[in-house]
Amino acid sequence: MWMRVLGAAATVIACTALGAGAVLRMRERKCLLERMRRMIVHLRGEIMYANVTLETAFWRTGKREEGKLSELFCSVARRLENEAGENFAEMWREEAETILKDTSLKRQDMEQLVCFGKSLGYLDRDMQERVIRFYLEDLELAIENLRREEPEKSRLFFGLGILSGLFLTVILL
Repeated sequence: MWMRVLGAAATVIACTALGAGAVLRMRERKCLLERMRRMIVHLRGEIMYANVTLETAFWRTGKREEGKLSELFCSVARRLENEAGENFAEMWREEAETILKDTSLKRQDMEQLVCFGKSLGYLDRDMQERVIRFYLEDLELAIENLRREEPEKSRLFFGLGILSGLFLTVILL
């Protein structure tokens, strides 16, 4: 009898943990997008106001933060430094897909990020500023949607985790 109770408790706890994990991934995505916004704003400042090259702007921006995004910016700067005639858009896409593949970003976020890199590398300063501004608007929209949806989705995911655990327990017993 005690084995059944222990199994039922383990099932409910595991399903609840799955729901809590979904909530955690959603919050991580929001934090990652907010950090990306800060880095892109800094990149814009480096390009527009400090009037530095794209390579230097990526180095300086990458050094301001930590984590995967910093690694992305520094890696792109490193590849720009060792420029072997590579296309910037292709370089950006490769680095973004390699470094950010295990993050909580959704496919849509990655597509926007890759599109940002495609448009950034070959333009003059005015067009680069417009590309950065449009990407910042996309980030703002995504962040605002997450902020608006987070409370209800958090309750939903957590509640579904608990209820699915209880449902599985009833079915198994």
